[in-house]
Amino acid sequence: MIITLHREVLSDPEAQLDLMMLIWAAFHRGYPLLFEDIDPGEVPEVVEKWLASLPSSVAETITLLLDDHTVQAATSPTQTTLHVRARGRAAELRWPELHLPYDRAAIFAVKPLGLVLEDRRSDYAFLLAAAPKRWREQIEEAIDSGALEIVHGGGLGSMLHRVRELHTAETAARMWVLFDSDAPMPGSPSSDSERLRRACEERRDRGLGHHQLRARSIENYVPLELLKTWASTVGGTAPTKVDRISACSRDERDHLRLKREFDDGHGKRIIADLFIDRYRFSIEEDSLRREGHLEEVHQICESIMAYI
Repeated sequence: MIITLHREVLSDPEAQLDLMMLIWAAFHRGYPLLFEDIDPGEVPEVVEKWLASLPSSVAETITLLLDDHTVQAATSPTQTTLHVRARGRAAELRWPELHLPYDRAAIFAVKPLGLVLEDRRSDYAFLLAAAPKRWREQIEEAIDSGALEIVHGGGLGSMLHRVRELHTAETAARMWVLFDSDAPMPGSPSSDSERLRRACEERRDRGLGHHQLRARSIENYVPLELLKTWASTVGGTAPTKVDRISACSRDERDHLRLKREFDDGHGKRIIADLFIDRYRFSIEEDSLRREGHLEEVHQICESIMAYI
């Protein structure tokens, strides 16, 4: 998120507490802080007048932020810009440009982006395992700073209800949804997955980010060589099943019901063990490229960071 302050906000004495919340978000979460409707030549005078009204330690911190953030804004992966306006100004909410009065903007800025996953633990572990190093570091940094939080969706039905409750951009633009397609073949998502996708699409202009996986589920993104290594440690019938999967075409592998394929016969889906520990394994970019998934994974990571 890029935070831009308007001149009228700086001159409002009642805005100081909300401005401090915005400064806090910029400082602790690395959001670029800029000024809008102020010519570059005016910035020192306008800013100095504002800084003079603040405690010296706060003024020094803000000065450092301003020195760093012009460059950061030019290189930031985010596309979300929060325009902070005077109290009473009408909100204009169409992502990625969000215009809010300063009291509502402050609340928006300190609220993290909720990354809603069907299963909080396994899907997050998959995302970190599949994300190329650059994206993985940015996602983990966003988690550590509080700019991003992982939300347990609880399945497609629960996620659909959650999405349908998003009535404004102030709530929709603070959520990003990732979910399985459950597609038995290319281009044929399940009806539940399609209902969720349509609900997300209807709220896209309010700032709701989302991605429906092209493959059936996260397990279908595990490369064959990694699946073989895992099967050899599990033993039993797993290696034989992986050999059978290896004979399938890439499209077929992308849409197999792997959770059922590796059921242990007692209702336990042992392939889920792959995702118990988020640091247990990583998927090499070359493997994702060979399986045809690298571009999609890049798109997922890039979109998440664009909404933060």
